[in-house]
Amino acid sequence: MRNWFWDWPKNRLLQIYTGVTIEKQSFCGSDFHIGIEERRLGNLFFSLKDSTLGELVQPHRMATRRKTSGRYIIMANVLRTMGNFLVKTGLWELIFPPVLSPRLRKWLDDTRPDIVFFQATDLSFMKLALDIHAAYGIPICVNIVDDWVGHLYKDSFLSFFMTWVVRRRFQKLIRRCTYRFVIGDLMAREYQFRYGLAFEPLMQCDDPGRFPIGMSGLIDKTGTVQIVYSGYLGIGRWESLLELSAAIEPLVTEKLKIEIVAYVPFVPVEASELIKEARNIRIEASPKDDDVPGVLCGADILFLPESFEAQTRAYTKLSVSTKAHLYMMSERPVLVYGPPEIGTVEYATREGWGFVVSEKSISALREAVRSLINDASLREKLVTTGKRVAMRNHDGIAVRENLRIRLSTMKGNFSITNDALKEAECWERTNV
Repeated sequence: MRNWFWDWPKNRLLQIYTGVTIEKQSFCGSDFHIGIEERRLGNLFFSLKDSTLGELVQPHRMATRRKTSGRYIIMANVLRTMGNFLVKTGLWELIFPPVLSPRLRKWLDDTRPDIVFFQATDLSFMKLALDIHAAYGIPICVNIVDDWVGHLYKDSFLSFFMTWVVRRRFQKLIRRCTYRFVIGDLMAREYQFRYGLAFEPLMQCDDPGRFPIGMSGLIDKTGTVQIVYSGYLGIGRWESLLELSAAIEPLVTEKLKIEIVAYVPFVPVEASELIKEARNIRIEASPKDDDVPGVLCGADILFLPESFEAQTRAYTKLSVSTKAHLYMMSERPVLVYGPPEIGTVEYATREGWGFVVSEKSISALREAVRSLINDASLREKLVTTGKRVAMRNHDGIAVRENLRIRLSTMKGNFSITNDALKEAECWERTNV
């Protein structure tokens, strides 16, 4: 999200977030973390959340639990079971909804936002956006990157009720939005047909100049090949990582070593022990945004997986990975692993910026890695194509200008002009 607002004055950007961590050097001038006061039954909510989240990744090692007594383990298992039940059914969203606490209201009064720009990911954030809109009359701009609204809680035994709640709240939300952005053309067409309203593609973007092209990292068949993944291990991606681990084992020789390095914010509970047992996987903490280009450009091969699990396939069908454009700009060969109908895989196949393995197969993964290591012309073709696609669809200057024009119309008769952008004067009047 920071790349969409890269040239917006920092003191005019505000952020409300719920994540487990936030960079010390935020791209926003003011950050508000949703805490106990901003959730109904907040103490219980955060106890359950901590029990189901997984293990946070610390630099160079997996986090270790500090308490190991029998009573602690029993309580942790009880909380985890309860938390998993509430998450899978969706009841957590109804039991622990966000509230406009006095603390949050004071922050909003002090910062006086003019536009609410948010990514719809669950019922909670939809409610929060609608509550702020109702209480302060602030216009809403929604951005959707996954088709969660079509699949959220679909497999819950309460799906007949929860899917009705999701659809009803989402339709209420989009009717109140000034602009409705989605991740790409495929989703824009589908959503316009499904909901009868206009949706506009807003592509992920970055500045190619941030990427240190030409640094070390070219494959050396007498040394170690480093395959890098950076991102989230949820929704089945950790399974793909383990399949890649199994695929590369037979390729290792006395002269050739292959290592998978995964930069992730946390490791899911169900994957923790399996990943620890994999000898060729190294887990590192997610890099700060300023460090991402160096991490990606330092790889030999970049790995971009999508889940083959049926429910996740339906959920991500209209999506494009938020890492895809970063991988292209790094000018490193990209190995894409996932079902052919998924937006990311379809995009790589259609445009040719990734080496695609579209079947769930360890042997096919092995042959793909072998080809990428041995075929320099293949690597060069992937890199050249990726660079061209990135410049056409994901260049930060062009994408941000499109967004700036749209947002400039949301505050009534106030308009942001190119000249004003250069002088940064009228940006001082608009908080997002």
